[in-house]
Amino acid sequence: MGAADFGRLPGGKMKFPIVAFVLLVIFWLLTPVVTSIITDNPEGMGQLGDTFGSINALFSGLALGALVYTIYLQRKDLRNQQEQLEMQREDLRLQREEMEKSRGELEKQSKIQEARFNASISQLHAFASQAKIEGYKVESQDSNFGRHPDDCIKGIQEEAQKIKRLAKKLEEYKNRG
Repeated sequence: MGAADFGRLPGGKMKFPIVAFVLLVIFWLLTPVVTSIITDNPEGMGQLGDTFGSINALFSGLALGALVYTIYLQRKDLRNQQEQLEMQREDLRLQREEMEKSRGELEKQSKIQEARFNASISQLHAFASQAKIEGYKVESQDSNFGRHPDDCIKGIQEEAQKIKRLAKKLEEYKNRG
């Protein structure tokens, strides 16, 4: 046990106030016995009690001082709590400002993504149109590819239909979100 642990209970609480209180109660309980031993005269006991009047005033003054001190400590603690609340309010205000900035940035990013999405759909429509045009070109030309031109046209048109279906699905997805 170090010097800092002297006067403490195992839980870390001070044992001095407890010991002092117990001693005061014992002293108070033994006072009539001690005064009867000192004097047998009841009038003498009254005079002896009057001599302790100053001690009564001392304890009353100490109690008042302890009350004033506890009020002081409570005011100090309340002031500290108010300062903590002010700091928390300031932190919350700063966080709110940062969140508003982040929300603005997210909205900008969302608009950019939407524009990219719309551009992708437009490109798919353009590819479908280009495939159709290529199909018409092949249809109008008489070529000897080893395959019949109708087969080429049919393949190109199928690819164009796939691209259109993909574009339609992307638009449905966009409208859902």
